[in-house]
Amino acid sequence: MDKNLIKKILTSKKVELEDVNKFIVDYVLFKKNKNISAEELNGILTLINNGIFDLRRALIDAANSVDLTVLTAFDKKGIIINTYVY
Repeated sequence: MDKNLIKKILTSKKVELEDVNKFIVDYVLFKKNKNISAEELNGILTLINNGIFDLRRALIDAANSVDLTVLTAFDKKGIIINTYVY
């Protein structure tokens, strides 16, 4: 998996769809050793958009798998202020 892509998505305020697509394909290949179809990719994107699948959780899992450390700063209301990846 691409460490720079994981960092980019976790630390960006606005995420590009192309980056998310690439991450999902890489993540499924890494975790399940399976190439997904365009239909499966669209299904996963739909689950993310509907809040059923947590993209952030997958990103943090991927970061841990490639020896990246993720620190997240929250405000008093539990809203993410910033994410640091190193």
